[in-house]
Amino acid sequence: MNKLVTTAAATTIFAAFAGNAFAYSDTPSAVVKFERTEVATAGGAEHLYDRIHSAAWRVCSDMFPGNNGPSALDGLRCIRTLTDDAVKQVDNPRLTEVYEQREGYVPPS
Repeated sequence: MNKLVTTAAATTIFAAFAGNAFAYSDTPSAVVKFERTEVATAGGAEHLYDRIHSAAWRVCSDMFPGNNGPSALDGLRCIRTLTDDAVKQVDNPRLTEVYEQREGYVPPS
């Protein structure tokens, strides 16, 4: 079954079954399609994370084109927020684990 994750710059992430994804028409966005079976393996979850992160980077680069100064910091925050929102929307333990490893998340003790 196809799933879609739309990464929109307004930090709104929509996931829907194939054909039902939407985003604001005037907001930069990217759609990441995937199969549920893709995240059934660690390698598949890694690949999906890379695709989500790349989509967030493209969307945020359109909004914050500067590569230094405040614009760069805003761009990095945007990428992290969109990636975080997309991972939460997919709601898969393997993908969440990859995200936490890549982002350096340390669970509270």
